[in-house]
Amino acid sequence: MVQSDNHTRIEERKPSEVATAKRSSEVTVSATGRVQSDNHTRIEEKRMIPNRIKSVVLTLLCIILLVSVLVPIRAHAQETPKTVRVGWYESPYNYWDQHDRRTGYAYEYQRKIAAYTGWHYEYVEGTWPDLMQMFLEGKIDMMSDVSYTEERSKMMIFPELPMGAEEYYIYVED
Repeated sequence: MVQSDNHTRIEERKPSEVATAKRSSEVTVSATGRVQSDNHTRIEEKRMIPNRIKSVVLTLLCIILLVSVLVPIRAHAQETPKTVRVGWYESPYNYWDQHDRRTGYAYEYQRKIAAYTGWHYEYVEGTWPDLMQMFLEGKIDMMSDVSYTEERSKMMIFPELPMGAEEYYIYVED
């Protein structure tokens, strides 16, 4: 079947003649009953170009996502870790375990800070009063178990979120 502006006529063609049809308004029905047209082919080609672009963009996005998952990125970590001098003293929050390793609540809290900042710790051992004096003199950079007071807040920086809460009790024997 061939269509042109206002006329339609049925025409049988051989497959080789269908392949060589050149006029853009010509529509051919092959022996299998399939309608073929140059316009139809051009439309299909125009549709394929955006589909190709979509598939290339989608493939690139998948590659970027895969790479971002496989390559870990340390947020806020410096290339050369900053060394922070930390006051270390024996207490219920800082102690040595049976394998002679540092442990305790304050130690684990400090390790979490290091995980976010990328800091490297250098521990300075001493008593709490000696370490507090070293802290005030700038000889060490950080201490744990320092209670907040107005007076201390003028000399040192306290975090917005404390690492814990203190409770004091009075015990009286009968």
